[in-house]
Amino acid sequence: LQPPAADNEKGYFENVRIVQFHDRVLERFGSRWDDPLPLGEACFRSSAARAATQELAALLHEEFGDRPLVLAKDPRMCRLMPLWTDALSHLNRRIVALHPLRHPFEVAASLQRRDSLSRAHALALWLQHVLPAERATRGLPRCFTLYDELLRDWRSMVRRIGDELSLAWPRECVRAEDEIDAFLTAELRHHRAAQDDLAAHDALQGLCARAWE
Repeated sequence: LQPPAADNEKGYFENVRIVQFHDRVLERFGSRWDDPLPLGEACFRSSAARAATQELAALLHEEFGDRPLVLAKDPRMCRLMPLWTDALSHLNRRIVALHPLRHPFEVAASLQRRDSLSRAHALALWLQHVLPAERATRGLPRCFTLYDELLRDWRSMVRRIGDELSLAWPRECVRAEDEIDAFLTAELRHHRAAQDDLAAHDALQGLCARAWE
């Protein structure tokens, strides 16, 4: 997994090889993680996409083998979901999608602080992750969660995820409750926005408000 860093002291929980794969594919598509422009549909019909699907299937098999329950997390996945659905289908995996959502102002503030992005750039990035992820997972079993919900009552959220996605959580999850309680604290939440604090002051903010609603 990616190691902790100054901006994320408890870690990212992202597989290093998957992150590196995503960065390579975005570069082949003429993009990168902080590009606020959408990937064209032609990208996913290209020979580069077919090669990337095969590469991803091989990577997932090497990393996870036949483990019955696997979770992969990386924001770049939001923009590259067609590759994931194809690769997991090749591996005969049942695919479910979990969408963890956080208020766009909080995400934007985090990106402004960490990467010195402008507010408009950061909000456009939020849209270019949330909207493609929603569109690409239509038809899949999926569940939407809120960051506030996670911090307020993770047990209820986990039960809802299991119910909505028909997942049977491993017994290890139950035994880890005390660890999870200790881990999920609000002390590292550096940015907080009121849930209704998204008035449409400009066109971009109006799009974010509609998407969040």
